[in-house]
Amino acid sequence: MPRGGKRRGAGRKLGSTSLEWDQRFWIGQECLRVQRVLVAEQNGVHLPPGELTRIALDKLLVDAQKARLAERSEAFNGILEKYELLRGLPKKHRRNMQDHHEEWLEDVRALRDEFGANYISVPGFPAYRVRNRVLKTVSETATKRYARPVSVRMVRSCWDKYNRFEREVTSELLDGPTSPDV
Repeated sequence: MPRGGKRRGAGRKLGSTSLEWDQRFWIGQECLRVQRVLVAEQNGVHLPPGELTRIALDKLLVDAQKARLAERSEAFNGILEKYELLRGLPKKHRRNMQDHHEEWLEDVRALRDEFGANYISVPGFPAYRVRNRVLKTVSETATKRYARPVSVRMVRSCWDKYNRFEREVTSELLDGPTSPDV
């Protein structure tokens, strides 16, 4: 099948820019990792030296978000204190302290009512002007890793496809299988 161009040999060469599925998957994951690192640096979150896994990065960002919310909200700060108090007790003492346990739960319920909802949404860190830097960084890294040119456009399409794949998997895990034969 022709790939463009009227002259013989013109256009994109067959297979010259295609990536294997595992390479595309790695590029999508790397984009998310680099984005989280840049957002953390942008918002002043201290990152330990060395390579961080996605779970470790997410935990650092969530802890920083909780700390930021605790500084701004007394009610959330109270809930965190009660949670740490309950969590700090050994399991064998938790069972023996039913009277204190009920008091603490009432305190948490009262603080929850101050929020006006049954759940607390912790606002995330905004990612301002990070996408282009992520694409360029991952493009350079992938070019070195695979010893072939990987353009910014290829990285963007890999990232978009990875995000789509991740959303589909997440929705399937949360909602269950969508096929009618189940």
